Amino acid sequence: MTHGILVVQHSRNEGPAALAAFLDAQNIGWTLCRLDRGEPLPDPLTGWRAVALLGGTMSAYDDSVPFLAAELRFIERLLRADCPVLGICLGAQLLARVLGARVAAMPAREIGWHPVRMSPQAASLLSWEMAAIEVPRVFQWHGDAFELPAGSERLFMGDACPEQGFRVGTRTIAVQFHPEVDEPTLRQWLRAEAAWLARQGGRPQVQTGSEILGEAVARLAAVRPLSEALYRAWLDLPPCGH
Repeated sequence: MTHGILVVQHSRNEGPAALAAFLDAQNIGWTLCRLDRGEPLPDPLTGWRAVALLGGTMSAYDDSVPFLAAELRFIERLLRADCPVLGICLGAQLLARVLGARVAAMPAREIGWHPVRMSPQAASLLSWEMAAIEVPRVFQWHGDAFELPAGSERLFMGDACPEQGFRVGTRTIAVQFHPEVDEPTLRQWLRAEAAWLARQGGRPQVQTGSEILGEAVARLAAVRPLSEALYRAWLDLPPCGH
């Protein structure tokens, strides 16, 4: 029996957003596991078509997080079973940690719309149609970063944060940025962090809330083809238009 897609949520304000909308549009069933509410990860893990690990406010190396040890063991089992995993931000860092790569705090946070570069391997993975398009600015909100795991394939690179994405195996994909954000999610994050952001004025790599929202409509539209190409590669769906 196939259960569809398992989506693992770590923090109250970091739900699946545009990823959920994509799955619904494709008529792909999905189940949400709220680790932030104390829900257990499924056991056994057999039967899941794929698993998405969302972002979160905690660090991938903070072993005081109540659910972290169990989740790391869960990810190890997913990789051994060759279950396709999509790791987003914290989810990508957790994948990197399980694969033996270092995850650590950055000198400064990266928040807002920032450019990334696509590797030739990413261009091939996401189809040649995507390769002909300039990679749009993607949304970032993180203070930690991962090193490239041994044996993985680099997908995206950045300036302030050099490693922005990798692939292991055929369909396990990790990205440091947030392909799943939508406008309601952005507004929710900005409300929750308004006081902190207001104290960051002038810091490089940190946009203000007004800058983030001012660019949101155009940036979200521009990044949608990239986000959906990532989802299609993870789920082994034909490229859009094929």
